Amino acid sequence: MTTDVLIPEKALAESNVVPFTALTVGLRATLLTAADRGGAATQQLLSEAARLGLDMTQPVQWMYTGVTGDETNEFDLEIALPIGSAAPVLPNHPFQVKTFPAFHCLHYTYTGPWSEFMPVYDALFAQVEAGNYRHNQCVREVYSVVNLEAPDQCVTDIQIGLTK
Repeated sequence: MTTDVLIPEKALAESNVVPFTALTVGLRATLLTAADRGGAATQQLLSEAARLGLDMTQPVQWMYTGVTGDETNEFDLEIALPIGSAAPVLPNHPFQVKTFPAFHCLHYTYTGPWSEFMPVYDALFAQVEAGNYRHNQCVREVYSVVNLEAPDQCVTDIQIGLTK
């Protein structure tokens, strides 16, 4: 795919994301189904967090494991809503409370519509490859600003996991 993407050279910054606890839901998806399936699961997750009276401490995150760039390849998609430490135990529940360990990554803050993610990822992974980084097959998207009425104003922190 060839699209003009305005990403500065060496746009990725190395960082360590601190551990956090989240209400989560996991599912299998493809690049073709992730938006619809993940969007529905995110709405259910937010509703459940409100019903349980959980303190939401950070924006929703989508965590992709096993994405290859092939639109038909199935991968694991975990949607996480970071919450305060007073987390309930939810046995036999579709949503789980999970603590995520520290995450060593390269990150880039993208402002714009999610429909442009593919060329953004192409440009970012070209930088990962050029920098000889070792990607750990996990990517996170932290949705800092969600504006469905004006998608060009959405702000997403893209985190590409690294093997230390």
